[in-house]
Amino acid sequence: MVSFKLLFSFSSIRESPIRAKDLASDIILSLLLPNSLPFTFIEIICFCFSSFLKFGLFLVLVLSIALLYSCGKSEDDGGASTIKATSVVNNVHNAISDSEVITVKAVASDGGVIAETQYKNKGFTLELPSTVPDKYLQLILQHETHGISISDASAKAFTLENINIRGYDKDNYSIGYFSFNGSIYENTEHYVSWVYVDRDVTVKGEVYTDLSKYDLDLKKGWNVVYNSYKFSTDIYSYTTQKPDDKYGWGWRSN
Repeated sequence: MVSFKLLFSFSSIRESPIRAKDLASDIILSLLLPNSLPFTFIEIICFCFSSFLKFGLFLVLVLSIALLYSCGKSEDDGGASTIKATSVVNNVHNAISDSEVITVKAVASDGGVIAETQYKNKGFTLELPSTVPDKYLQLILQHETHGISISDASAKAFTLENINIRGYDKDNYSIGYFSFNGSIYENTEHYVSWVYVDRDVTVKGEVYTDLSKYDLDLKKGWNVVYNSYKFSTDIYSYTTQKPDDKYGWGWRSN
């Protein structure tokens, strides 16, 4: 609202469009017939400057709104069903470089291909399917777990871990995998997985027996889940809230 107030505070003629039109007409007549109306050259310049300033502020406002909108959109806004990797970094211990990779596939534990695409220019865009075959879906909670609250115990899910995003060479052999990891700080490793659920579901709580914490608000379809592992306490954490960290793509060969 401040921007609009600033925009409209520079000219009182905003309150009367008819008066503004008449004033403009009078100024034109003053230019054509200098003796016909009592407008001096200075007054005409001031009016033009005021009009120009108001238009300039309006233009700045429009551009600012567009900029704010574009900055507010993240790569995730297109939907978690698209995995886009850029500037992939080779692990220094790799036996096989990512330059050998021809195809990227998202695979299930049985080797079934969920999605695939080409690898080029040290990156790829993997479009995940809108649905996942039932044979790959499992109950989120296999049994009642103390400390965990789930909004729908019948909800099923399928998870793509980093190791499930495989790179294949020209002979269609799997030679490694891609991972999307955050930086390691405060003795904690950060990484990402993609989780498909067959309905909206929330999973909250802590499991003390296997040292894991959950803060998941999953929507039907694909979701990005941010995982962390704290070395000192051996605790795993899972959340759908993006942490304040920078993530990057890496390649690890077999």
